Amino acid sequence: MSLKTPSTTPKSHRLLKLTSLILILTIPIMLVFTTDPQKRWPLYFGQWRMRWFVITLFLLYCAATGFLLTRSRRTIFKWFAASFLLAATITLLELFSIFGFVSYTRAFGLAPQKIGAQAIPNFKYEGHSQPDIAWLFGYDAENIPISYQTDSRGYRNQHDRKEADVYLLGDSILVAGLIPFDQTVTARLEQSLQRPVMNISLIGLSVQAERDHFINADLNVKNKVVLHFIFEGNDILDSQTYHRLQNEPFITRTARTSFTKCALIRIQQFSDPRPRPKPKSIGQINGVDYPFNWINTSFQAIDTEFTNITNAILDLKKHVEEQGGTYKLVYIPAKIRVLGPIASFPDHSTIKDYRNHLNPLRKKLTQWASQQNISLIDTTDPLLASAKAGQIPFFRLDTHTNQTAHQILQKTLTSHLNQHFANLPTNPSRSIANSN
Repeated sequence: MSLKTPSTTPKSHRLLKLTSLILILTIPIMLVFTTDPQKRWPLYFGQWRMRWFVITLFLLYCAATGFLLTRSRRTIFKWFAASFLLAATITLLELFSIFGFVSYTRAFGLAPQKIGAQAIPNFKYEGHSQPDIAWLFGYDAENIPISYQTDSRGYRNQHDRKEADVYLLGDSILVAGLIPFDQTVTARLEQSLQRPVMNISLIGLSVQAERDHFINADLNVKNKVVLHFIFEGNDILDSQTYHRLQNEPFITRTARTSFTKCALIRIQQFSDPRPRPKPKSIGQINGVDYPFNWINTSFQAIDTEFTNITNAILDLKKHVEEQGGTYKLVYIPAKIRVLGPIASFPDHSTIKDYRNHLNPLRKKLTQWASQQNISLIDTTDPLLASAKAGQIPFFRLDTHTNQTAHQILQKTLTSHLNQHFANLPTNPSRSIANSN
């Protein structure tokens, strides 16, 4: 029995072949008219956005299917069997992501390996990391050796304690993964106060998520101080992300980090022959380029998110004070606010008037905190004074504060906290050794 018995009539064969030919001819015509006029990066082969690449793949598949339908039944069976196997494999890979077994954004190198993004108890890591701006824009930068250790709650602390006299609550500014732990504000403050200090922070947290983490930690705060760090750089963006994730449909969240989406982005980056463009938001200090990341695009949603942020602050303040603790805000300025006044800006820089890129959050939060009778420790002036004196408190190729800044923060906070503990009716104090 012949296997070449057609499954359709010859007339149908001609129609299928004609349709396949039309689809094939449609592709180059479509690609001619869909090159990206803005030439953003990345593009497929430096020309096309993802939608046109996906449409091209779909048209090619349809054309191949139409042509193969004119072949033998065995060929048709093999084609659909291969298609089914491919679909099943992709589905299985997608399930790995849905159930949290793998992060494809990191597996494909689309996001850095963020040590400190999750609270992993008793975790130790010795390795290297890159500054975030260097990684994001492809700057040549030496990997920085890092040593990272967490306590039984999963936060970066040298000692595993049930409680402390001072709790530092925040995000990556406090995680400080590029800084040896003994040079962080957490360790420095403990030594200067001679009181136990505990770090409660993770990378990428919004003010709302910080509130959630602290309340869920169920720490003893009676006669303790909670210092809640607000970072001017990206806390408004993080607030947007927090609410988007709260309301984002499951299918949207899944698609955004799916194997298919990440694979397509990686192919897009790999196929683009152009080098990754460097940011134009740069200034120069002593003739050296300093790129800035958190500029005016980071606070466009301030009118909406300010209310969300302050509501979270009030929630946490109430929680702390109801249990007999003291709640204070610590304001950390963005890199542009501290380095802008001492930088020069080349003609091609997009931030030549750096004042247009200063986040209004500082003024709004200061006024609001005063109205709410909330203590706010603004660290802008001492950090700016350090920069003007030639001691730059930010990494050049990173958005975060460096060792110099952490030493300044320790000195600034020590004076506030010594005064606070001295004014307590009963001045509870425990030696560091007895608290470990």
